[in-house]
Amino acid sequence: MTKFLDAKPCNFKLRFSPYVWAKLLYLRDAGDTEVGMYGITSTEDPMLITDVKLVKQKCTSCTVELDTEDSVQFVDRML
Repeated sequence: MTKFLDAKPCNFKLRFSPYVWAKLLYLRDAGDTEVGMYGITSTEDPMLITDVKLVKQKCTSCTVELDTEDSVQFVDRML
């Protein structure tokens, strides 16, 4: 059995560009539900989120269900 307490701490820090942070705050305040999205990074700095993209989804105040077909199409466009 793996002991997670023995794991070394990760020093990577996920960061958000000011543009993304503003977009996240807007989406947070736009409605009364959760929202799911994909984070976009650059190859030079994969720990810096430079944009976020929404796909079709069904949301409640505590759940998000991303539309499978729309998610697949989005990932295909990103590849």
